[in-house]
Amino acid sequence: MADPETFPLLRAGQPVVIINERTQRKYVVLTPGRTVDFKGHYLAHDDLIGRPDGCTALSPKGKRFEVLSATYEDHALSMPRHAAIVYPKDAAAILLHGDIYPGLTVVEAGLGSGALSIALLRAIGPTGRLYTYERVPDAIVRAKRNIAQAMGETPNHTVYEEVDIYDGIREAQVDRVVLDLPEPWRVLPHCKEVVKPGGGVAMYVPTTQQMQETAEALYRVGGFIEFKAMEILERRWKVTTRSVRPENQMIAHTGFLMFARRTAPRDA
Repeated sequence: MADPETFPLLRAGQPVVIINERTQRKYVVLTPGRTVDFKGHYLAHDDLIGRPDGCTALSPKGKRFEVLSATYEDHALSMPRHAAIVYPKDAAAILLHGDIYPGLTVVEAGLGSGALSIALLRAIGPTGRLYTYERVPDAIVRAKRNIAQAMGETPNHTVYEEVDIYDGIREAQVDRVVLDLPEPWRVLPHCKEVVKPGGGVAMYVPTTQQMQETAEALYRVGGFIEFKAMEILERRWKVTTRSVRPENQMIAHTGFLMFARRTAPRDA
């Protein structure tokens, strides 16, 4: 049995989820001196800080709660939003089909609320580099706060504020480009210039018209192969000792995902 002294401990400033007996969840950031109100039951943050991750806490009324460190999904679905986020199901597919792994140099546009940036930073690790372009000033402060809350300090992340990626990409020789913006086809000529042969481009678009325009641009620009497009539908199931059935609601269409690989120049 593991030594309790080796268990990870909850710390001040850490995002956690508090779960009641009905599996309802509340996302909070542990802050000394604060108290969380969960449907009339109160838990002092100071009583949770320093306790093991996954601990059980009792409210003064005797209500039982489980306290766990927040996951990526918790961060993404609970963070303050400037705009619609890239859902975890889509972020996971971008990382997998975009083949994003530790040590890569990745260019991203735009920043949004920071959910996809968090996924990319987790994937590339401290040895990778992420460059994000965002031209909407109001999004930047909130997104940076969300990223810091989930990731802490990220010195390998550079945000170009109020810089329009449609005008060009500043980096050279990048491994991947990830585009979540209204007209990704306008960036594809720049991607052709900077993405290494064998590297790739991943794009997220909400409508079929945008998907078709992007596909046409891929063929028109040239230099890309292994084009694929998809959407991810997520249906969860309710599983108990008495029954197994689909949940009443599912996360259906959120956007289309598109991927392509960069080929080497013909004279290479």
